[in-house]
Amino acid sequence: MKGIIVSKEHVEEIIFNSRYPIDEKKEKMSLDVVGAVSKAGEDFGFEVYKNKVESLIKALKLLQDEEEEKILNFDVILQVKGNYNIRSAFTIETGQGAIAGKFYIFHQTLMSKLLYKIAQELVEEKAVKLFPGCDQEYLYEVLFSSIEDNLYESIKKTGKDIPFYLVKFKDDGNFKVVEMGSV
Repeated sequence: MKGIIVSKEHVEEIIFNSRYPIDEKKEKMSLDVVGAVSKAGEDFGFEVYKNKVESLIKALKLLQDEEEEKILNFDVILQVKGNYNIRSAFTIETGQGAIAGKFYIFHQTLMSKLLYKIAQELVEEKAVKLFPGCDQEYLYEVLFSSIEDNLYESIKKTGKDIPFYLVKFKDDGNFKVVEMGSV
């Protein structure tokens, strides 16, 4: 949205009108889990059986098939916490008519639940070989950290001058938006 500033008030209004409760059975995320597992294995020194990981991730059907879009193609970055989600497409009414935009949504709660399930399956199916004494909890923490670090690096590189907001949902759907500035 070149030339249009998406204010906190715009974001709050859009979220109010487009929020919906999460249905974990229907929600999918666009993540490179295979890449994240491989990178975590390299960074933390455990073995990854890539073919097993790929087969398992495909079988779980938790991820979107579409290729992840570059952060550069979005108008606003949202980091979301809680049991509600937000539709990514939006419009803002201006004096010159409606302008379409798109949120990049990093749903921390959904990602956390998804990665926990993936870590559990990877350990149970022996798709990774962890150090003695390490378990699915360790793998979950490593994966979460790796994916979060990668996301923030991507935002820093490609999200220049894109407004960034933290959205915290309460169980009843009420929410708070915190302005994090521009990347």
